[in-house]
Amino acid sequence: MRIIIVLIHSAFRSIARKCYWIYNASRIKFGKIKSISWPFAVEGKGEIVFGDHVHIEKNVKLAAGAGSRFLFGHNVMLQNNVSLFTSENVVVNFGDNSRIETNCRCFFFNDVQIGSNVIIASNCQIFSREPVGKGKLLIGNGSTIGDNTIMDLAADISVGNNVAFGPNCIVYTHDHNYEEENISVPWKGKPVLKPVVICDGAWIGSNVTILPGVEIGENAIIAAGSVLTKSIPGNTIWAGVPAKQIKSEVLKSS
Repeated sequence: MRIIIVLIHSAFRSIARKCYWIYNASRIKFGKIKSISWPFAVEGKGEIVFGDHVHIEKNVKLAAGAGSRFLFGHNVMLQNNVSLFTSENVVVNFGDNSRIETNCRCFFFNDVQIGSNVIIASNCQIFSREPVGKGKLLIGNGSTIGDNTIMDLAADISVGNNVAFGPNCIVYTHDHNYEEENISVPWKGKPVLKPVVICDGAWIGSNVTILPGVEIGENAIIAAGSVLTKSIPGNTIWAGVPAKQIKSEVLKSS
């Protein structure tokens, strides 16, 4: 008998939750809809606005904290199992023709600007890896973030226009002060936050790790598997662990 009561209670909660999602979805401001699949989970009291021809696949979750805003342009696609969350009073702006692919998870605790024609590929994770971190995110027009990439938004990350990330990259914006007194293990030292800047046209190969405080110049190339520990000038090629310059003048002046 007890198991029956538990199952009934669980079913009731599930139905109530789905009704809540439907109510919240009814508050979304849509343009001309292309397609929306169910289930579509919508949480929070913030505002969600879509332009024309939105395409939302199954099991997408949107949670807009009180006073926050999700603003999506035209022809936006959110693929299966995408989760996007904001905290209070955060503005997240996606440009036209942007696409977030399957199984991406993004938690935003500060303002976000995603340009037009941006692709965030499958299985990416974009959020602060430290509770104290509330970095801003900027991704410029025409940029692609490769599959399985992790972006640590403890501090700001700025990605320029037409930047290409290969798969399996990591961008860190925090470290820990391992020399701090009275800590039991090195990684429990106070977080040290440093922003990362990646300028227009940069090409980041697969499995690249970018450490806190790094700035990558325009049209620079980072070879696959490299670990970038310091800022580098534009129009150069870097490779290795740690990465070293192996070529200059990637693009010849005419």
